[in-house]
Amino acid sequence: MSGEKKNNESNFKLDYKIENVVATVIMEITEKIDLIKISRKYDDVEYNPERFPGLIMRINEPKATFLIFTTGKMVITGLRRADDASLAVKKVVKS
Repeated sequence: MSGEKKNNESNFKLDYKIENVVATVIMEITEKIDLIKISRKYDDVEYNPERFPGLIMRINEPKATFLIFTTGKMVITGLRRADDASLAVKKVVKS
């Protein structure tokens, strides 16, 4: 998404382009997510709880990086559009 905005109070315009959307998701779960199990199931994830408490998962379509925590909280970075967040979450949760 990009756009142009003119400021009525000054003689300048602002050009902007949204390049990175960050979304947070809180899944309502009754048990903690087993990040070790997920890390063993998929090759394209990183999980080293001694360095960082979350599992890092990358997907290609839509391109996004997930930080997934045992509590069910997820942080999604790298999205180009806010609309892609829902699609990305559905892909990860189904897998």
